[in-house]
Amino acid sequence: MNETWLLEWPGQRCVLRRHRRLVRDEVEFEHRVLAHAGSGGIPCPAIIPARGGAALVEDDARFYSLYSWAPGSQIFRGHLDPQHARSMGSMLGRIHKVLADLPGGPQAHDRESPLDETLGRIEELNRIAHDCADRARVGWAIDELTARARWLADHKPGPPAKTTAASQVIHGDYQESNLFFEAGEVSCVIDWDKARREVPSREVVRAMDYALGMEPLLCRQFLSGYRSVATITPGQLEEAAGWFSYQDAHDLWVVEQFLLHDNDRVEGLADHKPFVPFLPRWTAAELT
Repeated sequence: MNETWLLEWPGQRCVLRRHRRLVRDEVEFEHRVLAHAGSGGIPCPAIIPARGGAALVEDDARFYSLYSWAPGSQIFRGHLDPQHARSMGSMLGRIHKVLADLPGGPQAHDRESPLDETLGRIEELNRIAHDCADRARVGWAIDELTARARWLADHKPGPPAKTTAASQVIHGDYQESNLFFEAGEVSCVIDWDKARREVPSREVVRAMDYALGMEPLLCRQFLSGYRSVATITPGQLEEAAGWFSYQDAHDLWVVEQFLLHDNDRVEGLADHKPFVPFLPRWTAAELT
């Protein structure tokens, strides 16, 4: 993960980031996306150049950037209301429109995970969890892995059909933890380091699940806000939902980070309840 320091002194505040990426071209692409978004009217941090004028500073094989302070305040997951959701949707629509003409960037690749491979990985992670001395700490991970394995074994989901939709540069991690709000409206969008070329509708579906938990009222407001700025059809949403459902069913990143890397920060991303597949929640929301 990136490491961030909040710096304050009389009359000035800024943010220092040590980038997780170790390749200069990758960090420079993040800066290019950020500058393009800002020039298109998207509220996002400005890069503060170093004394010599460089936007990026390298020290001991790590890269650092200094950013302006994000105005507003963050709203924790579960506390977003319909106004927040609508503003989030309209801001994402604006981002997609502004970034549509930005060339270059890494192309996202559809990940296909063989069922046996995922089930084997779950079995391995379950063994690690059961061998942990502090069973209370890892109980949620055991429950999640067990329920996920049972669902995968019962349903055996196959990969979705290859999309024919065009890709473009997207934000890449659009969720409430990367947004600031003022008076119920998005006032700043941060953390652009996962920007890549992807089908925009997939980011729409991902945001509704990650940030809004597929809560029907909030998701309808989100879509209404998005459609007030950009076009997205029911067919595009259904295709994106099928893709996301497959990816989500095979995604073990949170549990892997927690069990293998002692990364307690990711525990906040877990639901602390057994795995619930995405597609039934999508269908129940009746968004298309």
